[in-house]
Formats: sequence, structure tokens, C-alpha cells
Amino acid sequence: MRVLWFCNVPTYDVWQMDRIDEPHHGSWIDSLKEVLLATYPDLELGVAFPSMRLRETMSMGRLHCFPILDRRSRPIRVIDNWRHITDHQSTVSRCINTVSQYKPDIVHIFGTERIFGKIVPEIRVPAVIHLQGLLAVYSRMWFRGISPWDLLKNQTFVDLVLGRGYLHDYFRMKKAAEREREILCASSCVMGRTDWDRRVSSLLAPRARYYHCDETLRPEFWTSNWQPRYRPERILFATINGSMYKGLETLLEAFELVRTKIKENLILKIAGINKESKIVLLAYNVLKLKRHDTNVFYLGSVNAGVIARELSEADVFVHPSHTDNSPNSVCEAMLVGTPVVSTNVGGIPSLVTNGVDGLLVQDGDPIAMAGAILDVLTDIDLSCSLSVKARSRAKERHDPRHVAQTVISVYSKLTGIEPPAAESTY
Repeated sequence: MRVLWFCNVPTYDVWQMDRIDEPHHGSWIDSLKEVLLATYPDLELGVAFPSMRLRETMSMGRLHCFPILDRRSRPIRVIDNWRHITDHQSTVSRCINTVSQYKPDIVHIFGTERIFGKIVPEIRVPAVIHLQGLLAVYSRMWFRGISPWDLLKNQTFVDLVLGRGYLHDYFRMKKAAEREREILCASSCVMGRTDWDRRVSSLLAPRARYYHCDETLRPEFWTSNWQPRYRPERILFATINGSMYKGLETLLEAFELVRTKIKENLILKIAGINKESKIVLLAYNVLKLKRHDTNVFYLGSVNAGVIARELSEADVFVHPSHTDNSPNSVCEAMLVGTPVVSTNVGGIPSLVTNGVDGLLVQDGDPIAMAGAILDVLTDIDLSCSLSVKARSRAKERHDPRHVAQTVISVYSKLTGIEPPAAESTY
């Protein structure tokens, strides 16, 4: 069976060759790639991705990489920033050419954030859209934590002129959400993993059949195991990217509230952003907090091994997002067994059962979030119970062989091709 994936970023194998100035530490899609290639020796996998530098197709055994080069000049990029364009229509033609060149049995498109899904009506092979975030909803939550006025007050003149910053990002997302509706409306098959994405897709993709498929997780999280620790300081850990809707301001407010209620020294560690990230500067300015708080550590972009170690050493994993489908960070924390406190948004209730394998609080409520964190910090029986049940549930949900079998089963149903024989090497 020959499969072609379209991904929003290169796989880890080629990232360093393509974007040498940006760190990349792999993703669940990399994990799925490894499982499929290890389990199904007759599978041929092509991966197409937007590229900054690479032009030529590369092959590494049964893995074939197809960079889709962004040919825009710098002035055109600035103009496109102001027009709030993320992908040109010409990208669709290059993607269709990639399909013609590789001749796959099936096309698997990860996410609706980019233009790749526009090829579905133009190709003659079966295609499945794998839901990640859903921009139609995410764009509605952009100003959930920080108002447009606060955002405008903290917008730099240079970013405004060059079409950068969070205001421009909002309009880009709004335009991409319109394209997403077109993509989903034309789709006949979608793959997801939560009640939320199933319900949303039933409206946005009314012609599509929905297949449930969970995610694989990177090996580092399978080998780490949280245990309660007795020490003079308590540690909260979070993984946040630079998006507005990730709720950094809620997390910082909740952290300040918890600090006033416990005797131990409280530390907050945040992976994914650094202390000079725009979202950090924005949140501190809006909340009027001290930027040099020695109890808050911004770890920046770190690899899976570092995140797994931080999870195993933390007392609580906190996820403050205003919207999400199935955040990998929550799944990773559950697999390690770190007690989870999260907002009750999007697809998270499909991952976490409140009071059983995590604690859920209403969105945008730092007081409730602080209270849930205190529950975990002050009740060792509760934290241990949440840990054991979360790890058990995550092991079952993210079992790599089961996920791989599900993916191959969907491929087989859509193509009518007998699934390739599996080997038990993974």
C-alpha cells in the first residue's frame, strides 16, 4: 500500500535540513510514522510538507519526502501578511502535482489549518482529512482571555506595519477558517478522536463519514512514571505555545492565587515559550505582573525527554487553554501519570473525566483553577488516585499498535485494498 501524507510541518527527519534556525523535537505524527513503518514492512509512505529551503524530493528507505517550496519573495510576504494570506492558490497545483508524481493509493491530510485540503475535489484517489484544531471555533476564542483593546495597546508599530503580531494573526485565522469550511464541506471522510471534533465536523462536513482514531505518543512518555515527592517546594508545570487562546494569563493569575495559600515555596515551569516571547510580554503587561519573577521559569522549546522529566518531577500539570481539541500535552501528562488540572473546553472532556483521572474547571476562571490546583497539592490520596487512573487510561488510549491498526483499517476501507501484513517488531 502506498500512502501520501500532507503535514503542516516537516517530519523530524528533515526539519534540521529545512529550517536550521528553528528547533523541532518531533510530534505525535512522527511517532505514528515510526509505528507504521516498523509494523507494516510493505507500506510505502510519502510525506509532503511546506518548505522554506528544500526543493528536491528525498527518499530514506520506504519514506519519501516531498518539500513544497514557498517561492514568495520578502516584499510579497509582507504584502501577504497585510492581506492575511497564509497559502497561495498555486500551492494547490504543486500539491496536485505531488499526488500525480507519487501515485498513492490514498491521501491523508493532517489538519485543516493549511490549504492542503483544497486538493480533495481535484484528485482521483481517496482522501481523508485528519482533524487537529478547528479554526472555525478557535477564531471565536481568540480574545477570550485578552481583549482587543489590550491587544491593540500592546501592539508594536513595527509589527503593525509589517503585518505581524496577534491582531494580524487573528484576521489570518479568520480567513483560514473560511477556507477550512470550504475544505470540510467538500470532504467525504474525516478522522478525529473526541466528541467535540465529531460534533463540529457533523455540521461543517455534513457529507463526510467520521472515523475515530486516537494518537500515538512519543516513546519518552511511555518510559517516565510520576511518583509523589516530599520536598520543601511544590512545582506546577505547563506546556504552552505562543497562541493567544492558550490561556497563559489564566495560568499566571491562578499561580499567584495559589502562592498566597500554601506555606511551601511554589514554582511554575512553562515549556514551549521563553521569557521574551510576545505572549509572555503581553500577558505580563495586561496583568501588570513583575516580569522578573524568580519563581516562574520559561524553558523555551525543549525536546520530549526534557518534557517527560519535568512532568515526572512536577506536582501538578496545568492546562489553561480557552479552546482545544485533544492537546498532546494533556495526553502526555496523563501517560506519565502527572495529576492534571485543565479547563473544561473543546475535546478535553473526552480525554479527562473530572474527579476520576484529572480535575476540570470552567474556562477563564483563575480562581477555580487555583482551587483545583490546591486540591491536588494538599490531598496526597487524591493526587495518587488521579495519577494511577490517568496513566491506565492513557496507556489504553495511546497504544501504538492499536492506533496503527486503526489507521491501516481506515486506509483499507477507503481504498478497497487488503491491509498489509503486520510484524510484531514495534
